[in-house]
Amino acid sequence: MANPYFTPSGSPATSSTAASSTMRNEFNAIEDGFDKLATLSGNSNLPVFVNTGETGQEAVSIATALTRLGLPANLATLTLPASVTISAFGATVIDDADAAAVRTTLGVVIGTNVQAYDAFLGSIAALGTAADKMVYITGVNTAAETALTAFARTILDDADAVAVRTTIGAGDVTAAANLTANALVCGDGGVKGIKALALGAANLKLFMNAAGTTNEYASGVKIIIISRDTVIATGTQAITGVGFKPSSVEALMVKDGNDEASIGFSDGSTEAAIFLLPGGITWNGSGSFIYDYQAAGLTYVGTIQSFDVDGCTIAWVRTGAIGGTIDIKLKFHR
Repeated sequence: MANPYFTPSGSPATSSTAASSTMRNEFNAIEDGFDKLATLSGNSNLPVFVNTGETGQEAVSIATALTRLGLPANLATLTLPASVTISAFGATVIDDADAAAVRTTLGVVIGTNVQAYDAFLGSIAALGTAADKMVYITGVNTAAETALTAFARTILDDADAVAVRTTIGAGDVTAAANLTANALVCGDGGVKGIKALALGAANLKLFMNAAGTTNEYASGVKIIIISRDTVIATGTQAITGVGFKPSSVEALMVKDGNDEASIGFSDGSTEAAIFLLPGGITWNGSGSFIYDYQAAGLTYVGTIQSFDVDGCTIAWVRTGAIGGTIDIKLKFHR
């Protein structure tokens, strides 16, 4: 049959014709195309999708369509009201051009009405709250809590050092105009605050008295000269007249007319001495601060047995038939 508008290539040509078989094939292809369309009957109001095999179209349920489109399933049951009433205030919001205008309308302009986000404020907000706590900074934009007792707050609200001393019961420092030549008084006559401090003479040191009840000034040094006959058997010798309980002592021992001498020290627990031998000087670090060496097997050795309230007690040990008197100068330190 003649068709002046159709060619087998699909391009219309003026006054062209085509064979019937070619036309039949073309119409069959068109019919096959219509067969790929979704069936209309029974699919009213359903959306149409290309099937997963991409070989045709198919009508699917609303739920399936929402899933394929990645939309919430509850949209399938969403119902809009027939009408919505917009208040006068609502109208002032919906006519705003952008988010900044909406914030102005709502009165929440950042930096004017509300605080912009701040890392340090966020750190404070993350802290727990409890009674008697205060915030302190541990690093850049980092806060922490620590205890702040009710008593500590009574100090923090004091206006000056005098008020703080009153709060803690330390009294007040006596004015310089009230000081005497004999005492520096701090606090309430020594009852509160610092006890009264006696003023001492030049070059003296401050010590607590033996009873531990007050302070006193003294040189803290005393030299005592003693002697000891080395024929006296092993025993002890009490040294008094020092005037205080020593903490250490130094000893210089000689025996006139003999090459016998020693120098030593003791703090009551550690003692040592150097002494003369016929061949020279030697060291004794085995626990004595006085060492008289006359000859091999002839010695007279002294150690501190105890430091006493007015001196010390020396323990002597005699070895062999040593004889003669030793003279000793003892220098005691308080």
